[in-house]
Amino acid sequence: MSFFGLFSPHRPPLIQQALDDLRLMLETAHEMLAAASAALLDGAPLTLDLKAKDEIVNVKERDVRRAVLTHLAIAPEHDLTFGLTLFSVVQEAERLGDLAKNLEKIATLAKAPPNNVRLAPLRELRDLVLSMAEDTVEAFVESDAERARSVMERNTEAKERTAAILTALAEDDTLGGNEAVVLTLAARVIGRSAAHLANVASAVALPLDQLRQSL
Repeated sequence: MSFFGLFSPHRPPLIQQALDDLRLMLETAHEMLAAASAALLDGAPLTLDLKAKDEIVNVKERDVRRAVLTHLAIAPEHDLTFGLTLFSVVQEAERLGDLAKNLEKIATLAKAPPNNVRLAPLRELRDLVLSMAEDTVEAFVESDAERARSVMERNTEAKERTAAILTALAEDDTLGGNEAVVLTLAARVIGRSAAHLANVASAVALPLDQLRQSL
């Protein structure tokens, strides 16, 4: 049985609170990834306070854990598997905020704007990952297993794109050291974001005993 099939439409209040908090975490992380990647790859001004947004993500992670533990304390014979699964999913969501902050730090390493030709594949990867982030939120909110499976499938494409970018960078003899570091780190962080999104989506799409096996 999948993550959302464990409850009737009338979910216990603490569980509904936890799910609402997890939704906010995902929405906030999506916003952070979009802003940080635009600053790094597009030269856009970073007007979003990533530290404040990440604090929201971190607070909500603790709220989710507290709500689940309280629910299980009230009815320990019920929903243990669900609670453990939610603990795993919320950790994935929290990592997305950290990765967005990593993109901001990577941007500060650049001594000059990276070459536009080299940025193009990274922008395509970023756009793919942002589409995954948007669909992960929607799949989660709507309990849409088909959309969640689409996110997981796109993670395979994201991994392939990331590997191709890293190979191209490694084989580029004209690439300077600073630009190589910036672009390589950016590719790795954006690719890792895709993996964490797929992990979250797997909770909607897969039986509980198969979560994360697609990665």
